[in-house]
Amino acid sequence: SVLRHRTIVLLMKLYHLSLLLLCMSSPAFGGHVLVFPGEYSHWLNARTIMDELVRRNHSVTVLVADASPSVSYNNSRDAAKFNFLVFKVATAHEYLLSLTHIQGLKYGVLYYVVTFGLKQCDAILKNQQLMATLRDAAFDAVLLDPMIMCGDLVADVLGLPLVISLRFSQGGVMERHCGHVPAPPSFVPPPPLPYSDLMTFTERLTSVMTYVSASAISELFWRWSLDHYYSQIKGRPSSACETLGKADIWLMRTFWDMEPPRPLMPNFKHVGGLHCKPAGPLPEDVEAFVQSSGEAGVIVVSFGSMVTDLPTERAEVMAAAFGRMRQKVGLIPTAQSFDLCSGHLEIQRSSSTNTVSEYQTHEMDPSERPAGYTHPCTSIFAGSFIPLMCSPSPNHDLNPNRT
Repeated sequence: SVLRHRTIVLLMKLYHLSLLLLCMSSPAFGGHVLVFPGEYSHWLNARTIMDELVRRNHSVTVLVADASPSVSYNNSRDAAKFNFLVFKVATAHEYLLSLTHIQGLKYGVLYYVVTFGLKQCDAILKNQQLMATLRDAAFDAVLLDPMIMCGDLVADVLGLPLVISLRFSQGGVMERHCGHVPAPPSFVPPPPLPYSDLMTFTERLTSVMTYVSASAISELFWRWSLDHYYSQIKGRPSSACETLGKADIWLMRTFWDMEPPRPLMPNFKHVGGLHCKPAGPLPEDVEAFVQSSGEAGVIVVSFGSMVTDLPTERAEVMAAAFGRMRQKVGLIPTAQSFDLCSGHLEIQRSSSTNTVSEYQTHEMDPSERPAGYTHPCTSIFAGSFIPLMCSPSPNHDLNPNRT
């Protein structure tokens, strides 16, 4: 019949069109990404992105110093997923690892960080063999945590697209000066001020002074410490902020509705919730621990990814305090499986304490939702909707206000 003939003709046309489109298409291959991760919670943030890249069949190479205190390049599980390219830096691993020693430097902290950062820069950019290896690897992009110095310079020297992963910079200087984000001080309070866009006159004055001081300190730091180095490597007048400003994408690790309303450039993308994962069932031993708490509930204790040791006296005080509470107390170890308290909390704890691993990622009955005691980096209890009691270090006092 005529209808049958028309149907056959239409199917033949679709068949030939499909063949034509198939011939015009090209195969899709996974990319190769070079990653400059930060330390501690910055490394955990980078790992979340790296895991997703690997899941999508991309290849990930991590460039890390041999003295890194938190990047687990010897971990067999990570080595199975990522390629680690380790370079040597002329510094002592124990010196870098000792947070107590760094805090003891007080006003020398900035000098220490800059000195170590420039040593890392030299170990990469002035290592001809390493740079040749990076060129031969034919990377497609660079993922950088700005905690690591000169990653942007390496991307510029190699001629690669740059993606920056950032929570915020002090006073928003990187975003404003390098990323060219407009920030009217009367309406956009600078980090770490916990103001909204509706500020009083005093708060606006504080906002302006914070912007001015942060900008002045950062510009002086760049000009005295980095700009000459960048110009030397490039062979022409340049600056650190100019090189950072060439980033193709800025991944801002926060939700847009958790920040004051502000204009952003098109290449700034909010990626809050990187750590949110589907809940899974609790392990049997942890489930038994939670159920044994009864109506009192549980308290989950975490010291974040930076605290690997506690003074004996402080550990004993904290253990005694938690031991007097009627709730069960669970201790979350760090991702690096460090002994957080050098055994002191484990030894001094009462019978109501326990060690709980990855507690926040599992399903819990709403009536058993725990409370949390934590050193608040942004990676702790993200999206758990639980009450928190925080003991922030000086540079993390903003995080509890936005958790």
